[in-house]
Amino acid sequence: MSTDVVSTARRQRRRWLRRTARRLLARGLRGRMGDRLWRDDLANFTALALDRRAAHGHCPLCGWRGVFLRHAGRGRQICLVCGSRARHRALAVAVEGHDLWSDEPSDGAGRGLHAAPEPCLRGLLDARCGRWLRGDLRARPGDGHAVGFNLCRLPFADDTFDRLVANHVLEHIVDDEAALREMYRVLRPGGLAILMVPVVAARTEDYGFVAPARNEHARDCGPDYVERYRAVGFEVEVVTSDRLPDADAMALLSYDRGHPTVHHVPFCRKPHRRSSDRRIGR
Repeated sequence: MSTDVVSTARRQRRRWLRRTARRLLARGLRGRMGDRLWRDDLANFTALALDRRAAHGHCPLCGWRGVFLRHAGRGRQICLVCGSRARHRALAVAVEGHDLWSDEPSDGAGRGLHAAPEPCLRGLLDARCGRWLRGDLRARPGDGHAVGFNLCRLPFADDTFDRLVANHVLEHIVDDEAALREMYRVLRPGGLAILMVPVVAARTEDYGFVAPARNEHARDCGPDYVERYRAVGFEVEVVTSDRLPDADAMALLSYDRGHPTVHHVPFCRKPHRRSSDRRIGR
């Protein structure tokens, strides 16, 4: 484990101890001891203070081996150092072991687009495609790479990007077909996109609106959601987290509504252009 990871872990440990202590005190004064948030904070404070082995895990993104934080009543969910969740770690393991992502560009060449960028994925993505444009509906001040854009109306020319990542974004967009067509359009022929969504249902069910009570989602996605990628022209291969190596049997495991979640990592390639191909977006 690198000295940078260890030093970051020490800083994060102190920060989380102070934060959870304040929250425990506040909830205690309000008489909320025993609720789910109290139990999560108490478990995290104890694990950090005592360095409890039962809370240890391994993060394939940053290399941390040590205490993971409890979340939503489940242990070993959040990496102490990089803040990754199981879905981020599943993406990392899938990318590292997948030939498609390693094809081209190589040696940091090429250009990528990362929608709603997660800081924990930055190092993983930069290693294979060095020029990333990062942003979402609201540009983040202070990030020199961030721009504001709407996935349904991307302000980029056709065939601009070699790589594209949108992790747990499409389930928030009512008109996801428009977003998929736009992402297909700006990806160069032969380029690759990773478009993860939470698979939480047997079949995809659209609400027709963004539901605040459902974490601002516009649909419940099922395994059949992959057909929407193919409908706009992508060639798709799906890797699932239950078939990926997981050193401590927890790094890739999370829960939705109390049930274990299998993370689906779809590798979506835009086919090389053919002269006879006249489909929209090619």
